Amino acid sequence: NSTRIAENLPSDVFASLLSDMFTDIMDLIYGNGGFVNKMLGDGIMATFGCPVSSEDAAFKAVLAAVQIQNYLNTFNDVRPDYLDEPLKAGIGIATGTVFSGVIGSVRFQEYTVLGDAVNTASRLESFTKIIGENIIVDEKTYSECKSLFNWKELPDIGLRGKKDKINAYAI
Repeated sequence: NSTRIAENLPSDVFASLLSDMFTDIMDLIYGNGGFVNKMLGDGIMATFGCPVSSEDAAFKAVLAAVQIQNYLNTFNDVRPDYLDEPLKAGIGIATGTVFSGVIGSVRFQEYTVLGDAVNTASRLESFTKIIGENIIVDEKTYSECKSLFNWKELPDIGLRGKKDKINAYAI
């Protein structure tokens, strides 16, 4: 709902709100061994187990997602008066092999991650808005930490650009 919020706030107030929240959210990501790869306007792209490999990357990613949702719940309990409605964040998590490195041209380069897992995570994040779930993970992430969280199965979901439907899970 950031478009509506930005429409109703002075841009410097909106930027300050995002910066304050991103500071806290990034602390949760880094605290769980994650790496912030990109700022995406009102969103963050983070990786776990990349660029430094980790045996429990899927668990740490899900744990960070749960902590971010808990942070937002607390924030909403004391949110500023200028926010009419609670803030929400959709989080998509996918596990898999990715390209990790610098891409670009002689004019501009950046470190990034690319691959099916990156695209799937992005599509799962978008899907959170459609079905009203805050955290959605792919089958591989689920299989690596299924006994550690309470899950809701979302079988046979179609994601934009993906040939086959996938099984996904929400917390």
